[in-house]
Amino acid sequence: IESLAAAPMVVNDTIVGFLGVDNPRRNTGDLLLLSVVASTCYSEISTRRQMDSKVKQSSQAIQKMKVKELETQDNLIQALAIPYENIYAVNADTCEAVCYRMGQTMSERYGQKFAAGNYEKNICDYIENDVLEEDRHLFAKLRFVSGVNELLADRKTYYFNYRVLRNNRMQYFQCQIVKPNRERNEFVVGFKNVDEEKQQELAQQRKVEEALTVVEQLNAVLREEMVIAGALSKEYHSLFKIDAKTGNMSLYRTDGMGMSSETLKKLMMAGDYDRIISLYIDRFVVHEDRERMQESARLDVLLEKVPETGLYKLGYRRIMNGVISYYEMNVVKTVDQSETVTFILGMRDVDEEMRRQLKQTREMEAQREIIEGLGSEYYSVLLVDPETDTVTTYRAEDEDGRAIADYFHRHNMCWSKGLRGYAEELVSEVNLLRNCHLIISVQMDMIILLPMRN
Repeated sequence: IESLAAAPMVVNDTIVGFLGVDNPRRNTGDLLLLSVVASTCYSEISTRRQMDSKVKQSSQAIQKMKVKELETQDNLIQALAIPYENIYAVNADTCEAVCYRMGQTMSERYGQKFAAGNYEKNICDYIENDVLEEDRHLFAKLRFVSGVNELLADRKTYYFNYRVLRNNRMQYFQCQIVKPNRERNEFVVGFKNVDEEKQQELAQQRKVEEALTVVEQLNAVLREEMVIAGALSKEYHSLFKIDAKTGNMSLYRTDGMGMSSETLKKLMMAGDYDRIISLYIDRFVVHEDRERMQESARLDVLLEKVPETGLYKLGYRRIMNGVISYYEMNVVKTVDQSETVTFILGMRDVDEEMRRQLKQTREMEAQREIIEGLGSEYYSVLLVDPETDTVTTYRAEDEDGRAIADYFHRHNMCWSKGLRGYAEELVSEVNLLRNCHLIISVQMDMIILLPMRN
């Protein structure tokens, strides 16, 4: 170097460098031109440095975002991979699937068949080979990438349980799909065995259902008890249940109906209801009542005659050990929640009640004969009950008879008031008694007043 021309580079009164020219040939005395060139060069260098710095910062920011995105995606896959035995990442654009994790069972069953390849082909092979036919519809949208995209359009994850049949043993599995990044057209699909927890859940559910069944059975028994209690009181010596459809008959309650337990047992073993009731009638019902009972007590007759509410009654005479007693057979219908019709048949001893009614009937018939036999000379016949002080008009002929009846009607059929009014207005008490006959019926606790015709 024979000569050197140099000019400083100054920034804020500080020399940061210099620009030199070796062996200059022209304008060697003009340092201003060299200073301008030096300043221009430094300005260009400074601008490029700033641009490089910004490019580097942008690159670092983009790299950080990519790292964060990859970390987020990896975290999602890792989180999914913790409980899931088989994990696959699927590119929805190319339909390519890459195995992230493969469980031992899957590896032993299929080898590396599902390690990579076309997602739609692999998932369809898996469904056809492993998934129970009844549950294959659950995979309808998962068979195609477009279906998965539809499922994940408004959610980040979707899962469901299904059943797998392997070695003639059914197991429960779970499938879950996840979309880690909304900006990228990718998704992750995982499979895991949930058979143990599902079996525990089903066992618990069965216990609850069994408990509910027991409660329902108890409620049904209580409802039946209420129906029976409402329809047939405790005065029935024997109660039987009859299945209206099958005719099966079972004993509900009995005091033996006056027969030995052995006899009752043999009777109940005779067959269905029609057979049992027929044997009972032939053996225990008096001959004169048998035909009527056989015709009226058949099951087809009960189906026709027993009302929806209320009782179907049959009275008969029973003979046992040479003693004839009056009995009554009543039938009531019950219908449970399943619309099953059951008849409740009750038998009770009504001998005392019937004999009392027959006695009253005979006494009333005898009384009627007495009254009618008195002849037509009595234009008014009144039946008086001393206990209740009431009067009933039995006969009121012509004007006089009706006039007497009107007196008692005006006094609310009261015997003492009507008699007093009649006596005060028309006759003296002496004449009243003199012109009346009194017939006293001890059995009926009744006085018959008979005013005589003049």
